[in-house]
Amino acid sequence: MKLFVVIIFCLLLWPIYLDAQNNNTTDSTEINENKKAIRKANRKLARQEMKQHFSIGVSATYAWVNSGVRFEEKNGIFSAQIDLEQHLGLADQKWIYSGFIIYRMTPRSGFNGLYYQLNRREDYILTDDVIFMKDTIDKGTEISGYFNTKVASFGYLFSILPDPKAFLGIYLNLYLAEIKLGINAETINVKRNVTYIAATPNFGFVASFMLRKWLVVGGGVGMFFYDTKNLSGSFYDMQVVAEFYPAKWLGLSIGYRVFDVKAKFPEENYNTYINYNLRGPSAGLRFKF
Repeated sequence: MKLFVVIIFCLLLWPIYLDAQNNNTTDSTEINENKKAIRKANRKLARQEMKQHFSIGVSATYAWVNSGVRFEEKNGIFSAQIDLEQHLGLADQKWIYSGFIIYRMTPRSGFNGLYYQLNRREDYILTDDVIFMKDTIDKGTEISGYFNTKVASFGYLFSILPDPKAFLGIYLNLYLAEIKLGINAETINVKRNVTYIAATPNFGFVASFMLRKWLVVGGGVGMFFYDTKNLSGSFYDMQVVAEFYPAKWLGLSIGYRVFDVKAKFPEENYNTYINYNLRGPSAGLRFKF
């Protein structure tokens, strides 16, 4: 008898249970649809708040430069190293000018580009004997030495934050670098130069936060290592910056920058090793529209 009562009770409750399940499913579907609609509305609002998608800027860095080159015969028997500032008289402090462009398609994505160059050339009387590849140039010889660098970069930005007033994410760029190093000694008919050209990807992290309507702080760090049969090296780039906005479309910045390149590549019968580092304070202008 008790079993019969329990069965009847369960049969009476079953339709109520099914109805409750249907209501829960409907509620869950409505909640999910509402969340999607809210996210879509927030993305639309964020895009509307992004009235300025383009940024174009220029900056000047007063850099302390340290660079060197080493030549090593491929059989490993002979090697010679030159400190370019000490042995060739190249300037170890130099103003470097660069330009950049940023386009943010949405608060979370965009593109960026950068270009800078550093050219150093000096007429100098050697204070030490210098070995440049297969040539030995004696102390007291008048030479003309140069070390020129060009770097262009372009890539994609992605942020984990949907806020148009902040950016916290990564960038993936293609770096194009050209380094030319040479020495001319006309009195002894010596003219030697080496050229390093590389196209490498570069991965990094970037952050930017608007603390006040007139103040933005940010920075980034990027690096890449490569090693092939003939070529190997590394790129490292770091920058921190504070920007002040006297107007919505104009930013004034101060910061600090570090750029470092190490490369190995073949040149004639030698493996050439280049170490190149610059660092220093910077100031710049940014225009938004």
